[in-house]
Amino acid sequence: MNVLLIFPSDPVEIYEHGMPLLGQAYLAAGLEKNGHNVVILDMTVRRHRERFVDTLHNSRPDIVGVTLTALSMKKGYRLIERIKRETSAIVVAGGPHVTLVPERILLNPLIDFIFMGEGDISFATFVSKLEKGEIIQDTPGLGFKVNGKAVLNPRTYIEDLDSLPFPAWHLFNLEDYYEKSRVRRLPILTSRGCPFKCIYCTQPIAGGKYRVRSPKNIVDEIEHIVKTFNVRMFDVVDDSFIVFPKRVLEFCDAIMSRGLNIKWEAGGINARFVSYQLFDKMRQAGCFSVAIGAESCNDNVLKLIRKPATRQQIEHAIRVSKKVGFFTKVFFMCGLPGSTYEIEMENIKFFKKLDVDMASYANSVVYPKTDLYKWVKQNAIPLVGLDTAAENFSQSVPLTQLITKLSPEKLAYFQPLYEDEAFPRQQRAKALMKSCVEAVQWQFKKALQREFGKNLGLLGYYIAQIRPLKWMTRWALHKMYAKRKSNI
Repeated sequence: MNVLLIFPSDPVEIYEHGMPLLGQAYLAAGLEKNGHNVVILDMTVRRHRERFVDTLHNSRPDIVGVTLTALSMKKGYRLIERIKRETSAIVVAGGPHVTLVPERILLNPLIDFIFMGEGDISFATFVSKLEKGEIIQDTPGLGFKVNGKAVLNPRTYIEDLDSLPFPAWHLFNLEDYYEKSRVRRLPILTSRGCPFKCIYCTQPIAGGKYRVRSPKNIVDEIEHIVKTFNVRMFDVVDDSFIVFPKRVLEFCDAIMSRGLNIKWEAGGINARFVSYQLFDKMRQAGCFSVAIGAESCNDNVLKLIRKPATRQQIEHAIRVSKKVGFFTKVFFMCGLPGSTYEIEMENIKFFKKLDVDMASYANSVVYPKTDLYKWVKQNAIPLVGLDTAAENFSQSVPLTQLITKLSPEKLAYFQPLYEDEAFPRQQRAKALMKSCVEAVQWQFKKALQREFGKNLGLLGYYIAQIRPLKWMTRWALHKMYAKRKSNI
């Protein structure tokens, strides 16, 4: 069958990372393995949006799979309307937000089926059954309608991740992505799910239990990509990368034993598992940047949100990262349970004291079915409709980058979504904006220091505090990423 996979864009373009989409690449690989023809349309790439109508008609799809994220819902629905108007294709929706609110999405009359959870195998099985005219209703993770009512099949998780075919990168025009980033790079996923249960996170609901790939299988994929696509830059995009430090050490040893001259960034770093031995081995194997999820430096907040790390462990991880020589990114969430204006100001002092290279902020957004949703219902006052909050204020919006190109519409992302007596609305809004401005000014200082030396960098930082001009912050971000790319 002919299958068209579409990833809609979103209002703030948060998915324009200069890399093709890993989820679509895995789905396509499973479909191709089962003998189906696949076309991928990634509408986060601006030029692809102009190709939508031509691609829709030229690919002659029997099935169109649309990935819906929280922020892309509205645009996704508009695309589906046109698909239904101009083709006879079956429309199947999938993605993390579909897994969170399946009934709401399935009952849209324009959507024929939905898939919940991991569709790498089950979606390909579903398409094959449709082609052969077999019964499809028993497909794991499938959602369908009977007499106008939603029927949701239990999900299954792929236990053996090594059994999956490598992502189908040959279906992407990779130059479309390198044109924007000027770096040939691809994402690598070494694990799925997360063993922890932070109250704000959707992973316990949508991502499933923690499973890992073997070091050999990961490095086999990397070697295949190097030889096939001449790509030597990778982003490890795991939610939790170093849960098993021994596995990471074996992964690094495998890279070095094969003589792979690559560079890579590691996300999903949990401070609890960081050691100098681990980070130093990662550096030897080509890692040059890590992203540490701190969320807060306050132990009471960390305990309330069930973050599996303490302030001491977070501080240790940052110091080790700096000592090894990594470009050190630290992520914070503003307005979490237990936080106050004073605590948010302490977070700013914290990342400056530890001299991080990049501090990034997100708003505390409430997703359906999470424990944060329950906490807000019981302990706070919602300021927006909680059931649809994520569809308007996704916590994955990188506010520290958004602030460099603010518009009246994008200012909306800086508003708090709930308040309590200890941290009222006005203080929350002020703390969020101040945190983001301080983080961008700090990046400006760090960029100047790397470019011109410590003293001039400090002078530039004070200039930015007096008047944080847009050209300054944009220049800082540009220089910051240029320096990282020069390591390749």
